[in-house]
Parts: sequence; structure tokens; C-alpha cells
Amino acid sequence: MRSCAALYMVPVLVALTSGCGEEPEKTGVPGEVTPESSKTPSVAEETSPELDKTITNSIGMKLILISAGEFMMGSEVDEKDRFGNEQQHRVRITRSYYLGVYEVTQGQYEKLMGVRPWSGNRYVKEGSEYPATYVSWEDAMELCRKLSAKEGRKYRLPMEAEWEYACRAGSKSRYYFGDDSSDLGSYAWYDENTVDIGEQYAHQVGLKHANAWGLPWTGMSHNRDLPTANLRRLMAQHGLTVAQVAEQCHLDRRTIRGVLNGTNRPHTRTLHKLAEGLGVSADEFFLPPSRLLHRQFDRQTNPAVDEVVAGHPESFEGWTEADFDELYSRVGTGGGLTVEGALEAARWMNRKRELHEKLDVLLESGLRELVAGMVELASRGTCERGTGSTAQR
Repeated sequence: MRSCAALYMVPVLVALTSGCGEEPEKTGVPGEVTPESSKTPSVAEETSPELDKTITNSIGMKLILISAGEFMMGSEVDEKDRFGNEQQHRVRITRSYYLGVYEVTQGQYEKLMGVRPWSGNRYVKEGSEYPATYVSWEDAMELCRKLSAKEGRKYRLPMEAEWEYACRAGSKSRYYFGDDSSDLGSYAWYDENTVDIGEQYAHQVGLKHANAWGLPWTGMSHNRDLPTANLRRLMAQHGLTVAQVAEQCHLDRRTIRGVLNGTNRPHTRTLHKLAEGLGVSADEFFLPPSRLLHRQFDRQTNPAVDEVVAGHPESFEGWTEADFDELYSRVGTGGGLTVEGALEAARWMNRKRELHEKLDVLLESGLRELVAGMVELASRGTCERGTGSTAQR
């Protein structure tokens, strides 16, 4: 392990701010995402015909222009295999940006950084066109700094909202290619075409079909290995031994070792004990490291949220880790929100929760048919105005 901040098997994506213009202003609008930049153009300038749809930089990275727009981030409560922290909320991407078509490859990373952090580690296949993995948060930020200096343009990590917006590509289905997972192997690397056939590593880029905006599925979906990788990551971050985790989580040491070695698939009760003992959400054990990297970036670039939480603790009573993730993703970007905007967003989330609770009661009452009809009517009206959207993974 290279450092306490090391993340296992993280494929790195980069974003590039387009055009030129003035410094971005902090916004007080909940859900508005304004990419970080020292020179950020207006939306009109970003979507002008003069901007190239794709660019290739000096180390061979191909980036594609993602136009400004808005979408529903998260997933519907009845979506199959959804995580508990995927509450839906509307996000507006206010400025266009360029996003790397593929993960940063080993060849590109070594050419710029001069090191090979993946070399000698598990779950790695080496080659210039394979994704660079075993990259820490600090290393990813340094790569962006070096690339910015080399290219004379602002490179950064994409925010989670920007990443999800680009992945959806305007689609309204569970996956960007539809709701049927039977053709998943043509679009993604996951258990059946990796782990189950002994290929537990990040595969060569450019081998899968892209979405409507020209972006392929990035990374892997090794759900079986995520609890192992995330427990290792949490132990490294907090400097904990097996004995200490066992004591904090009230679990047997053999259980901890089984999870760490990947020999035992942990029971749900075990994960909840681990989560409680380590002070995280149980859902975090099933989040891919790339999502956790986005989360870390969201939180480090939004100090206003921390200020609001410290100054208004009464507004956050009963909040879960997933609630905070939603708040950070609403404001998660280089521009960030003002303190007033973050507080307004938190208050709206609380109001939305109260409305959901009241709606649940009404849907179990004798008024359920009337209420359901009103909700469906309002939903259809929203979709017809062109502002509605459903989630997809």
C-alpha cells in the first residue's frame, strides 16, 4: 500500500474546462453545478460552433465536449439493484466541459508522472492501453496540476454530478442502452466477463460500445470484491489493525480476515456491524472506489456545507450519510454554493422528506386513489414540459 489515501483499482478520469472568460461566481441555487475554472466562459460561449466537439491533447488523451443541461441525479426507489444513497434530485449543469472519453491509461500516466503505481500489485494487467490503477487522491490531483501546466488549460477531476450526467447521455432507462441487462457484456466489464473467468483487472480501454454522446462505460463492476476493497481502504485511512476492527465492530477476528482475504462474502449483518463500528454508511461497502473519489472531491471543494452543518446542527438531525452525499452532490463543484445557498438546499431536502412522509401516509389511506391520480397527472405535466427525467445507471 502506497499511502493511507490509496484507493484500490481506481480508474482516473479527467475533465477540462472549455473556452475562456471570467471567474465563475458562487451560486446560491440548490442543485446548480458550476465547474471549477480560472477562466470559465458563459454558457453561450461554451456551446458556440467554434468549440471542437472532441480534442486530443499532447499525451494522447481524447476528450469530448459535454454541453450544459439538467437531469435527475440518482435513481427511482423501485429501480432494481439501486443503492440506498441514490435519492433522486434535480441537478443543473450550468457550463459545458470536456470529459475524457476513456480512463487515464497506464501509458499516459507514466508519460506524464514518470511512475507506475500499479506495478507489482494484485488485480493488474500491464500495458499502455490499460487503465492506470492504484492511484491515490493526491496523485490524481497532481496529475491534473501537471497536465494543466503542460497544456496551458485547466484540467481537474470531474464532479460526480458531471460524471453521472455524461453517463446518462439523456437516456431515461436503467442503463444508457436500455432496461434489459442481457446485453450488458457488450457495454460493460462486470463479474460475468471478468471475475468469473479469472480476469479480475481493469481491461483495455475502447473495447465496449459507447453511449449516445460517445462515452463508453468506465471502470468495472466487481460487486463481489467491493466490500473487501473498501474495508481495506477504511482500515488504511484510520490506521486500524484486524484486532482493533474486531473490537470496534464486535466481530470475530476470523470474520474480519475472511472479508479482507475475499474468502468469505460478508453477510448483511456483518456489513452493518462494520459500518457502525467504523462510522460509515453500510452502502459505502458497495460503492466503487471511483465513486468514493468523486465523493471526496465533492466534500473538499465545498467548505460552505461544513460551515452550515456546524452553525445549524438542528437542520441536520436524523440525517444519514446518504443525505449528506445528496447535499454535497447538489453543490459539488469547484464554484460551490454560498453558505446561504447550502442552507437553503438543506432546508429544501428536509421539506422534501416531510412531504414524502405525508405522501406515504396518504397513499395508505382511503384517499390513495385520488392522491395517486394527482401525482401521476402532475408528473405527466412535468414530462410534457420537457423538464422531467427518470434515472438510469
